[in-house]
Amino acid sequence: MFCYLTGDLENGQKYYEIWSNDSFFERIINRDNYPKDLSKLSKKYVINFIGEQRKFYHSKSYMKKMKTNEVYER
Repeated sequence: MFCYLTGDLENGQKYYEIWSNDSFFERIINRDNYPKDLSKLSKKYVINFIGEQRKFYHSKSYMKKMKTNEVYER
């Protein structure tokens, strides 16, 4: 994910392919609906994914008082 955020698509695709072909992570990929097609991955996808995770965690009662950063909120 860091490779995509920095714009290094070549290494991002290389590491994602290694990760997605590992039998341990196959369950996680299917459970969390990660894209299986490398062409669907991009910096925009990663930023949207991070935004969705932040919204999810900030909806939890134990996270309500945590300060949010408006730069990343959508």
